[in-house]
Amino acid sequence: GSGDCAVVLDKPVQPAEVHDLFYTKDLKPEMMVQAVLQQEVMLYCGKLMGAHPHLFRGILNIRVAWLVRAMEYYRLEVLGQSDVLESLSPNEVFRLLVTVLSMESTEQHHEKKLTPRQIRFIDGCLGRTPANFYEKVWLILQKTPGGLFLFEGMLPQQPTLSELSPTEMSFARTVQELLGVVKYPEYSQIMGELLRIIATILQRNPELRFPYAVRLDGLIRDAAQILRLEQPGDEASQASKAEEKCEQCGSKGLDCVCIMYNSSNDSLSSCLARAVVNLLLAKDMRKGADRAVTDCKVA
Repeated sequence: GSGDCAVVLDKPVQPAEVHDLFYTKDLKPEMMVQAVLQQEVMLYCGKLMGAHPHLFRGILNIRVAWLVRAMEYYRLEVLGQSDVLESLSPNEVFRLLVTVLSMESTEQHHEKKLTPRQIRFIDGCLGRTPANFYEKVWLILQKTPGGLFLFEGMLPQQPTLSELSPTEMSFARTVQELLGVVKYPEYSQIMGELLRIIATILQRNPELRFPYAVRLDGLIRDAAQILRLEQPGDEASQASKAEEKCEQCGSKGLDCVCIMYNSSNDSLSSCLARAVVNLLLAKDMRKGADRAVTDCKVA
């Protein structure tokens, strides 16, 4: 499932329990086919994990509903084929699943001629994280006594650091629980990039720290505003756009971050890094913040 309807399976369960998860008493008749499709995709994932484990490199949790979304998105937006997945044969579904899971490297992205937004959507659906991702989050937490906030979720510094370790599965699951509140795949992918950049800045500048809590979604909004201000156009047109409601996410003004979804990797990384540095060196964040910031190493 997805959102509030998601159910996590982190240990073996009986077949009857799996059946009840897919075919609940609240399942509407029009969703029956989708339930069958998700069950089919989950079975294929089980086979692929045994035969081709490299396809799941960097993926801790498989969100079956989002994996199906990635397959539907790839078929429609990349291949230009509008027929629904439910109309495909089992063999076609299996091959499509393998294709989506195989798109991990930059070379494959270029070969498929994917746009930045297409890459972020698919990677976000897969939940793939870079190497040492959870160790990087651990580093951030060590430098943030107030903990990390993401929308309504929170990852406290304590007792997290005292009860867990950076390499154990429990900590990785705790991080994924925080990130699981994200509703948009592109946003999920950008959030992973933000955490990577924060860790890089803190690692290269060990004297820096966050004395208070850090709101991650606030940093995303700040970076989106930086990117927005760099776009061509006069102030009047930008002010007019700020009052418009986004057709994609439904947000208005500074709450909309869709401008980031199709930006280049270099542009996105630059804006995220600037938002992080602005927060780290804010006058109310640490002593001596009014001194020159040229010594801060970002890349």
